Order: sequence, then structure tokens, then C-alpha cells
Amino acid sequence: MKKFSSLTVKIPAQLIAMLLIIMVLLSFTVVQMSRATTEEAIGREVNDLAQMNAAKVYSYLENMKAFSHSLSKEVRHYSKLPRADAQPILIETLTGVLEDDKIFGAYFAFEPNLYFPDTPDGLSYYAYRNNGQVSVDILNDFETYHTGAYYTGARDSKKTYITEPYPYELSNGSTVYLITLSTPLIDNSGQFLGVANCDILADSINGIDFNNGGYKTAYSTILSQEGMYIADSADHEKLGSYLDVQDSRTQELSAAVRDAKSYLREGKNEHFKNAKAIVSYIPITLEGTNLCWSSGFIVNQSEMFEQQNHMTLVIVLTCAVSLLLLSLFTYRIVKRSLSPISYVMTLAEKMRRCDLSENVAAIKIPDDELGELAHIFTQTGSDLSVIINDIGACLNSMAEGNFRIRPQHEERYVGQYGEILEDMKRISARLSQTLLQIEESSNQVQSGSEQVANGAQALSQGATEQAASVEELVTTINELSDKIKGNAEDASVANSIAADAGSDVTESNEHMQELLRAMTQINDTSAEIGKIIKTIDNIAFQTNILALNAAVEAARAGVAGKGFAVVADEVRNLASKSAEAAQDTTALIQNSMLAVENGSKLAFSTADSLEKVVERVHSMEEKIKNIASASEEQAESVERIAQGIDQISAVVQTNSATAEESAAASEELSGQWWSAYTAWRKKSRTSPLPPRSRRNPWSASHRASIRFLPWCRQTLQPPRNPPPQARSCPVRRICSNP
Repeated sequence: MKKFSSLTVKIPAQLIAMLLIIMVLLSFTVVQMSRATTEEAIGREVNDLAQMNAAKVYSYLENMKAFSHSLSKEVRHYSKLPRADAQPILIETLTGVLEDDKIFGAYFAFEPNLYFPDTPDGLSYYAYRNNGQVSVDILNDFETYHTGAYYTGARDSKKTYITEPYPYELSNGSTVYLITLSTPLIDNSGQFLGVANCDILADSINGIDFNNGGYKTAYSTILSQEGMYIADSADHEKLGSYLDVQDSRTQELSAAVRDAKSYLREGKNEHFKNAKAIVSYIPITLEGTNLCWSSGFIVNQSEMFEQQNHMTLVIVLTCAVSLLLLSLFTYRIVKRSLSPISYVMTLAEKMRRCDLSENVAAIKIPDDELGELAHIFTQTGSDLSVIINDIGACLNSMAEGNFRIRPQHEERYVGQYGEILEDMKRISARLSQTLLQIEESSNQVQSGSEQVANGAQALSQGATEQAASVEELVTTINELSDKIKGNAEDASVANSIAADAGSDVTESNEHMQELLRAMTQINDTSAEIGKIIKTIDNIAFQTNILALNAAVEAARAGVAGKGFAVVADEVRNLASKSAEAAQDTTALIQNSMLAVENGSKLAFSTADSLEKVVERVHSMEEKIKNIASASEEQAESVERIAQGIDQISAVVQTNSATAEESAAASEELSGQWWSAYTAWRKKSRTSPLPPRSRRNPWSASHRASIRFLPWCRQTLQPPRNPPPQARSCPVRRICSNP
């Protein structure tokens, strides 16, 4: 991977990539320009071929127009002749026109009573080819031809009119597609007399030798203004069919044909697998007529652009070969120019590893920028080697306690290297001053550590007593919390029982209300029964009166009314019994109504008592609920108090342990200070001093030469093992983490 990131590969690769882009752009530009030129030339060629085919159709129609005009001129002179004399001449004229094989039929049609008198139904002569012979039809069919386009077009425009292809049924029963060139017959006064026509078969347009330009996929078409196929060199069966308008392209083509405009666009070749094709249409017009046809030429794009594609391939191959040659030449030149860079890379790699002990093997270095760079790297490596060795010697002297350093190659310390030398000298002086200050501070630390140890012991003892008190308080609060929780649970059970009792009392009250409603209904029903009994009593009274009246009338009747009198007596007896039964029933119902009324009063009194009981039960339920809620809140508060006391206990235990550790650390610090001071004094007595420093042991030079470094490393490092006093917790009986 490193090989591909080297300059000998990257620079040629970038140059080759740039050349590739330039070649691609150049090829693309050339191809596009040549394609544009080719497209323009192809468009001109296609238009020329369509124009040539249009000229052939034009020439053909021009000849037919000349025949039609000649017929029109000749027939004008025959109107002055009698009909009997003129008719043979007219027929001979028509048959003479048919001597030209291109003409299928010739035709005269006249206005009623204008060309010949006594022709109220018009008059027409039609000579046509019929199975190799010439047939002539003479008809009075003004009602038929006066609406035909070949007749009305010439009459209205007063000039030669060319029809669309149309089917025509001959008198022999066969049908042909005709194109009629109709010329109006106009006398000297400008009056329209009729028409002189030449009919040509629409197939004769297909018979024209269209020029396809030598292309295998090309064909020509002739379209009328309405989009009808008049000719198709690839498919003669399309005669009489219309242009299939399916998409925007065919719609645009249809509009161009209808407006008699030129059309050149990309389309499809329907006779060759709907391949992409170039479509060109040129309008065909004939002076003095209504002709507005279009001549089309269609050819595949692939065939038209075959030479362009070949030229494009040649351009691409030429560019590829040129790019290959330029790439090889560029790579060779760049590799030769960058050959010294490997030597520079070797020097830089050795400097990165701080390997300055060996020299790189000598190679031939060119006299250019890279060669100068290699010389600079070599000189830099030599300077670094000398300076690093010199700095190492000075640091070794300082490590041995000798702070009077002096480099051996001070002349090499140039630029920022000189700042390094000054920094080493300042470090040596500062270290001497710092070690003296450390000695003074150690004395102060020794006295302070004793005071800290005494305070820590007192703090530890107080913390132990606090921990014992807190533990007893925790036990008491836990017991109180258990009792409050029990009360809360009992209150909750009582609340549940009260709620059930309230529900039962409410349900009993509802049943009592239903009983009251039933008593009320019974009372109402008893009243209705009383009314019915009164009605029965009235009926018995009336019946008794009727029985008396019947007895009176029976007495008046004498012997004849004896039987009636017996019946009246029986009816009276029944009325008496009914009245007695009604009175007895009335008495019973009144007693029942009194009992019901008394029962209603008792039920209403019982209902009022139950409502009061319900209200009191609900009130008691609310009170018990409040008691249960208060008990739960008390339990939660006591639990939070217990948690707070637990936290206080933990803090007290931590303070106790911290105080014990502080006391142990102070004692160990005091012991270490004394050991270090003893070792320093022993070391300083054995170190050799210069003669001048013996006279003044605490002079600046003496302090600078004392070997303080081993003692400094010993005292500034933390103790490897904690003191024995800090290894156990003095309040183990209440500490959760002994």
C-alpha cells in the first residue's frame, strides 16, 4: 500500500489522470462537433430526398392538370353545337385522353339546362378503363354528382380542384380508389357550366419510382392534408388509411401536414421494428390548385449515423493510443527526476527513530533541490547527535548530585538549541534552591504532624461515642416505626370493614324504598276497589227498586202477572244479598286500608331511621379512612427519619475512620521525616566537597554540590504500605464496612 502512495506513483498517476480527462473532453468535443455536423448534413440529405420524391409527385400531377385543362378548353366550343352533333365529339375527346396509360378515366359533368338545353337532371359523360377496354357511361345524375367534392370544389373555387383519394363504384360493380383533378367549365360571361375531370388511380402514385437514397431501411410516403396515406413505398396496402396519431410526435407531424409545413424530427421506423429513425416531410403544392400534400422520407438513425459511429470509434482509439504513449513517457521522466528522494526518505526515517549513530551509504546525489535537501538532512542529523549526547552527559552529572554543569560543545547550541542550554542551567540552579526549601519545610511538617496526630486521636474517640448513641437511637426509631406500621395496617382493615358495612346499609335503604313504593301501590289499589264496591252497591239498590216496580206491575196484571211477580221477588232477593255482600266487602276493605296506612307509616319511619344510619356509617367510614391515611403518612415519615439517622451514623463512622487514618498518617510522616533527615546527614558527610566549601559548609557552592536527589525521591513518594493503625477500623461494632 505504501508503494502506491509514493511520489513516483502519485505524480505520474495524477498527470495521467489529467491527460485522461483532457483526452476524454477533447474526444467528446470532437465527437459532438462531428455529430452536429453529421446531423445537419443528414437533415439536408433527408430533406433533399423528400424534396426529390415530392418533385416526382408534382411532375405527375402537373401532367394530369394539363390533361384536365385541355379537356376544359375543348369542351367549351362544343356547347354551341346541337346535342346530337356534340355528343360523339365529347365521347371521342374523353376516350382520346385515355390513350395515356396514367389516366384511368375522363369525365364531363354539366349544370342542368346550361350546357345543353332540355337537361333538367343534368348530364355527365364518363369514359374509363374496364378490363382492358374503354367504357363510357352517359347519365343524367345531377342529384349524385352535384354534391361530390370533385364537382363542388371546382365550382366554388373556380380553379382546378384535386380530391383526396376516395372509393368509387363503377357501373360494372367494382370499386376503385380515385384521385380526381377537376377543372371548372366557365363561359365568356364567367358563368359556371360544369367540370372536366381526369381520374387517376391512387395506386399510380405508389407506382412512382421514389428515390430512397440507397438506404436499406428507408421508405417514402405521400400524405394528404387530412393525413390519409396516398402512397407508401414499403406498404402499398396503407392506401386510404390515415396517420395513426398516438403520441406527441405524431400529433406534431399531423399538425405540420395539415398546415403544409416542413417537418424534420426524430421518430420511429414502423416498417423496421420501430427503430429510431429520422422523419422528414416536405409539403407538395401545385399552382392554380388546392393541392396540399406532404412527401415523407423515413430512414433509421443507425444506418444514417453508421459513418459517424465509425469515425467516433477511430477518434476514441487514437486518443487511447496517444494517452498510453504519453503515460509511459511521463512515468519515465518523473521516476528519473524523483530518484534521489529515496535517500532523503531513509535519512528522515532514521531521524524519526532518533537513530543518529550510523551514516547512510553514500550515493550519487544530483545537483538540484532534492540533492540540497539531502545535504541539509545529513548536517541536521550530525548536529542533533552532538547536542543529544551533550545533554545526556549534563543530565547524568545532575543525577549524581553535581549541579555545576558545563557542555562540551557549546558552539553547537545555535538558534533555539541555545534556549535549551539556558533552560538546563536554570533548572540546575532552581533544583539547588528547591532542595534547601524542602529541608526547612520538613521541619515545619514534623511539628505540624504531631499536632494533627493528637487532634485526630481526640476526634476518633468522640466519633466512637457518637456512633454508639446513634446506634441506640436507630434501634428505638425502628421499634416506633414497626408500631406505627401496625396501626396503619389495622386502620386500613377497619376502613375496609366500614366500607363494606356502608355498602350493606345503603343496599338495605334501597330495599326499604322499594317496600314504601309497594305499600303506596297497595293503598292506591284498595281505594280503587272501594270505588268498585260502591258501584256494586248502587247497582243492587237500583235492582231492588226495579224489582219493586215489577211487583207492582204484576199485581196490576192480576192472574197474568203471577209468574212475573215470582221473578220480581227473586230479583229483589238477589239485590238484597248483593247489597249485604257489598257492605261486608266494604267493611273488610276499610279495615285493610287502615292496616296498610299503619304499615306505610311504620315503613316511612323505618326508612328515615335507615337514612340516618347510612349517613352516620358514611361519616364513620370517612373518619377511619382519614385515620388510615394519617397512619401511613406517619409510617413514611418515621421511615425517612430512620434513613436520615442511618446516613448520620455512616457519616460518623466515616469521620471516625478518617480521624484514625489521619493520626496514623501523621505518626508515619513524623517517622519518615526523621529517617530521611538521618540519611541525608549521613550522605552529606560522605560526599566529597571542594576545598572552598569546607570552610563554609552552607555556602552557595556547597549547597549546589550536595547530593539531595536520592533523598528527594524518597521523601516525595507516597508510602507503599499504610501504617498499622490505619489497617483496622476502631468502631468496628457499628461500622457497616469494617
